[in-house]
Amino acid sequence: MQMYNSPYRSCFECMSKLYRAEGIGAFYRSYTTQLAMNIPYHAIHIVTYEKCQKWLNPDRQYNPGVHMTAGAAAGAVAAACTTPLDMCKTLLNTQETSTLAQVQESRIVGIMSALRTIYIMNGITGFFKGLQARVLYQMPGTAISWSIYELFKHYMVQKQNESMAQRYDSDLVKDRVIRDLGNESETAIKFSIDSEKSMRLSLGATTNKTVERLRSLHMPSSLTANCAAADDNWLGK
Repeated sequence: MQMYNSPYRSCFECMSKLYRAEGIGAFYRSYTTQLAMNIPYHAIHIVTYEKCQKWLNPDRQYNPGVHMTAGAAAGAVAAACTTPLDMCKTLLNTQETSTLAQVQESRIVGIMSALRTIYIMNGITGFFKGLQARVLYQMPGTAISWSIYELFKHYMVQKQNESMAQRYDSDLVKDRVIRDLGNESETAIKFSIDSEKSMRLSLGATTNKTVERLRSLHMPSSLTANCAAADDNWLGK
């Protein structure tokens, strides 16, 4: 770990010396505290983001500014609420010599011991030391994370919609229900209107194909039944 005024020149040097001094267990010293902090942090984070989205973007349209604002606010609230647990985690990881000397302990072990030590040293205010720095640290990170998430989600939804539209258009073209206009920007619905007789014959030839195609696309049975009945009635069958 890299900290201000650290005796280690790099992360690898810290890991090497820590492993030689205390073994593999040193790397999991505050594991339970980390879990106890991360679970409420992410729960508060997600709930706050969704609430901000509901207030600022009720239609849930893609809006980078709103996503960044909501993400930053969510990170700030979650960081502020879990600062006491972050203080415990930091104390368990660092095992500061001056703190151990003042509380006359050789080592601080467990979250309860960390809570008791912080309270003895600084009282209630000790649990919120570094609150402003932690909030400012989390805000840009969460704002960027949510913005990128929403950007990729927007892109994938657009691609999925385009793919579905192309698939259904292609199926209808195969059934001769609509005409493919090649390079034109849209596929227009165009029936043969030479005469009422030719229209009836044309639709009569494609009605069964259309119903079968709708069934193959997993459309509701009620929709295909209504479609077939309406076509038969119109064709005078």
